[in-house]
Amino acid sequence: MGMRELYDAMGVEYDDVLALLRREDRIKLYFTQMMDDPSFGELERTMEERDYPAAFRAAHTIKGMCVNLMIEPLAKASIALVECLRSDPVDEAEATSLYAQVRNEHNLLLSRWDDLL
Repeated sequence: MGMRELYDAMGVEYDDVLALLRREDRIKLYFTQMMDDPSFGELERTMEERDYPAAFRAAHTIKGMCVNLMIEPLAKASIALVECLRSDPVDEAEATSLYAQVRNEHNLLLSRWDDLL
């Protein structure tokens, strides 16, 4: 599976990503950096600890990376989680449900990424 197939599997038009980032090697580099970013682990830890301000920061970082790389399924899930965590007080049931969606999208992305490597 190449980068085009990875984006196709997510339902994202690869040519749009290529138009934005210009070169496939750049897309793969940024994608690799995102997959190695500690924000995913930080989000998991902070959600377990119910440290919602720190979870907000991690989710916001994930959202930004996904928007920049046009990873729409994970971007949509993380946007929803960011907005939930922005509220005061945080609706814990909603935050837990939205975090599960982010985790599921991330796990799906990880499995597709592993197929690429």
